[in-house]
Amino acid sequence: MAPQVLLPVVGIDVSKVSLAVCYLVAEQVKHLEVSNSKVGFQQLVKVCGARCLFVMEATGTYNLALAYYLHEQGGQVAVLNPLVIKRFIQMPLSKGKSDRKDAQWLLRYGQQQAVKIWQPEEQVLVECRQLEQVAKQLLKQKTMVSNSLEALQRQPFVSKVALKHVRQMLHILTQQVDAVEAALLALLEQRFGSEMTLLCSIPGIGRKTAGMPLLFASGFTHLDNYRQL
Repeated sequence: MAPQVLLPVVGIDVSKVSLAVCYLVAEQVKHLEVSNSKVGFQQLVKVCGARCLFVMEATGTYNLALAYYLHEQGGQVAVLNPLVIKRFIQMPLSKGKSDRKDAQWLLRYGQQQAVKIWQPEEQVLVECRQLEQVAKQLLKQKTMVSNSLEALQRQPFVSKVALKHVRQMLHILTQQVDAVEAALLALLEQRFGSEMTLLCSIPGIGRKTAGMPLLFASGFTHLDNYRQL
């Protein structure tokens, strides 16, 4: 038996530049396409209203601004694993794929299935994840430059100018990595001070090792999410 839906359901297929929206008017399926931007979000709410259940897939960072905006407007948001929707579409052996069809399937899923309402993360955790991603990219660059330096030094003749600049790049990247990781750990300790202290009391666990699981598990404050996986 399908769960009772208290709010109108809106299915949204999110891409980098646009939103394919499917909604109902007097039980008739309607479609709307707007830009994936603040202007497009405002058009979406103007047409569909804010008091809806907005169902979308997790699409990396492309759906985040929309989810935050709809939540701020008083809407309920469900952000689904793309694999869940893929399997839902496959059950009736549906063929063909388009943004409009995907939006309609998202609407149907929200009508027929119980969904977990998405809640925005704390700003400090969002900032921490951004710092972690920047640190990861800087580490990749540092490894590339370090490998370039080693390859340069193994050559029979080495340009002093080339050697100087590669070493400078490596030094700068090392400083940047250290600065970003320090900022990340400072934010984690600010938010999860007692948890960091507890984890660091385990022999062999340092600040960085303690900080990463706290970041990715949101301080273990949402353990029910992991039990359901």
